Amino acid sequence: MQRTKVVGIMVVIGLGLAWAQLVAAQSTGDDATVVGVAAETPDFSTLVGALSAAGLTETLQGSGPFTVFAPTDEAFNKLSKDDLDALLADRAALTRVLTYHVVPGSFTTSDITEDMKSFTTLEGSELPITQRGVGDAAVTAVDILASNGVVFAIDTVLTPPAQTSSAGDSGAASGSSGLYSSTADASERYTLEEVGGSGVSGSVLVAEYSGDRTVVSISLSGTPAGGRHPATLYLGSCDALSDEVAGLEPVSGDTGFSTTVLEVPFSDIVGGNHALNVTMSEDDSAAVACGEVGR
Repeated sequence: MQRTKVVGIMVVIGLGLAWAQLVAAQSTGDDATVVGVAAETPDFSTLVGALSAAGLTETLQGSGPFTVFAPTDEAFNKLSKDDLDALLADRAALTRVLTYHVVPGSFTTSDITEDMKSFTTLEGSELPITQRGVGDAAVTAVDILASNGVVFAIDTVLTPPAQTSSAGDSGAASGSSGLYSSTADASERYTLEEVGGSGVSGSVLVAEYSGDRTVVSISLSGTPAGGRHPATLYLGSCDALSDEVAGLEPVSGDTGFSTTVLEVPFSDIVGGNHALNVTMSEDDSAAVACGEVGR
């Protein structure tokens, strides 16, 4: 399998859009869909995890065609950890954000003309076309061809217009980046520490939504690529695990992310004594990270 490196060379010609003159990125060399292209490209690992969390993978593996303006890992890294975790925990908001990056139809640079002002996205809003790229993002690689469309790399995560925070709203007041103002009624973050020299560590965000949903979002670094790491919430502590409270979605080794919606009340989790334990794999129960959650 030939992997795609997201790079582009700027060659400005005439009065056309500057980004439309980027040299096309090398394709994956097979019949991968737009999701397959992203999965085969190391610079899109966070995007792949976000698409999975939103349940959009199957949609974008369909016949399409789709044009995807794909934020790189560096683009996602511009967000604060709180903003990113909150976004990944709210499937509805995540879906809106991600579908704002998708345009129905296949548009290569040769299809984009100076008189085109915007794209109508899958989310429904208009995405402005600029000299630098689209919306607030600069296009950094173009025409990554897929079997069901085309992918462009961008350097910023785009914000659907209705979710842009004004200077006076609560999101701006609380220091939000403006990408996403959390609708969580309450939330707590806990540290997950490496176990046994695994090199895996991170945090878990426990959030309550609308009084009847508890969302547990795990974010780890150092996870081995290609694996799936089981995560479980227990009573007790990391030194003395007791009864299992809930099995959580496995953590992706490629992205380090996992999001689970639980029926366990938020107050029961943060008000009790719990431990969140992450293991190597389904076949290897050795712990790689653990953290105490609650009081």
